Amino acid sequence: MYFCSMKYTIGNKYVKHLHVSRLHVMAILLCGLLSVIGCHNDVVEEQNLIPVGSHVPSFEVKMNDGRIFSSDSLSASTTVIVFFSTTCPDCRQELPIVDALHSSLLNNEAAVDFVCISRAQAEADVAAYWQEQGLTLPYSAQENKRIFSLFARSRIPRIYIVDAEGIVHYVHDDNPLPDFDTLEEEVRATTNYDKK
Repeated sequence: MYFCSMKYTIGNKYVKHLHVSRLHVMAILLCGLLSVIGCHNDVVEEQNLIPVGSHVPSFEVKMNDGRIFSSDSLSASTTVIVFFSTTCPDCRQELPIVDALHSSLLNNEAAVDFVCISRAQAEADVAAYWQEQGLTLPYSAQENKRIFSLFARSRIPRIYIVDAEGIVHYVHDDNPLPDFDTLEEEVRATTNYDKK
């Protein structure tokens, strides 16, 4: 039983060629599907290098307020690390949420540090965006992907909620974007902070 037959011309002669059975077609499609699924899983696994339960990598950045943040000497009971780009639509959606959480926790005097790190973006661009949007989050503009590449291969925004020992408790990226309540609950769970 044949699924299809193709004809093509060589000179002035028609030649019948390529008889493909349904079984052959199904086998080819199955192999293609399996290879796509396998590649998809590899990509997902490679995107996040620092999963929940692992220790944050060692890094140091200069913040826009002049202080040096080091992952080797966390001073807060919880640190929220955010990777972003001001040109990323999902980051533009998420940054005001993180900024609102930052303001809320500052008002409640919670021991939570926020470290926003740009992914390959100049200081002037980040500063202009922060001013334009009225953001108060501390940030570190990084002109390359060196720090980001310690955490992940792709996808921003990327948010890590880390305890005082440097252990990652929660990780978020752009799928799905976390809302204010989710982030607040996770920060409270990590710090044993009680909402007033």
